[in-house]
Amino acid sequence: MEHRKKLAKILDGNKVQSFITGLIFINAITLGLETSSSIRSTVGAYLQIFDNFVIIVFAVEITLKLYANGLRFFKNGWNIFDFTIVLISLIPATGSLSVLRALRVLRILRLLKMVPRLKFIVNSLFKSLPDLLWIFMIILIFFYLYSVMGTKLFGESFPELFGTLATSMFTLFQLMTLEDWVNGVAKPVMSVFPNAYIYFISFILITSVVVLNLIIAVIVSGLEAIQTEDKKILIDEFGKDIESDKQEILTELRSLKSKLSYIENSILNSSSFEKSKKE
Repeated sequence: MEHRKKLAKILDGNKVQSFITGLIFINAITLGLETSSSIRSTVGAYLQIFDNFVIIVFAVEITLKLYANGLRFFKNGWNIFDFTIVLISLIPATGSLSVLRALRVLRILRLLKMVPRLKFIVNSLFKSLPDLLWIFMIILIFFYLYSVMGTKLFGESFPELFGTLATSMFTLFQLMTLEDWVNGVAKPVMSVFPNAYIYFISFILITSVVVLNLIIAVIVSGLEAIQTEDKKILIDEFGKDIESDKQEILTELRSLKSKLSYIENSILNSSSFEKSKKE
């Protein structure tokens, strides 16, 4: 059991993690180079050898972590993420599975765990996910509401933009992204329905301004929550270290006290013996 703890400590150490991070960076570059046919024709074999080497290193790392941590390995979400990425890399990219070869690029996502600041941001996004889902529900409700309105108001005159509910939703998505919404959507509709600007401006204000600010507020709140939790963990660990040091000092003082008492008693006994001997 002790050797497993030591192995886990080594695998999570700075040297191993720095090596894995560097390997991911280099692999990200080589995967990009493989997209060039000219590079593939000259050094494609070497790139493939290096790619196989990276897969072997990652597989060995995950295997050792599984051995060192046992089932506790799967209690960490980042470990499950790493395990999934490596498993995808090990799937043979031949025949009907050849499309999975393109998924090798997902190995670059391991940098999200290796780089502390990236990991912090991703953790905050996951922390904000429940609230973001509710905001998505708000957007969906407004999309449905305005799609029904748009289909009934403009569907007959502009079937290519608001002919069906699905078409209206796609048009509204274009409005939300502000992609050519003035000349492509608003002006043609307003040439027939002059008051349609109320419909378009209100939708854009709700989805692109209000909801966007809500999303930013939720993400910032998630960042602050993660920072607070990290500070609390550091304070708790610091407090535990102080308490541990305090207990060690008290133990040493008690030991010294007992030794001094023993020495004092020995001196007194020796003096009493000498005195009785003289008498």
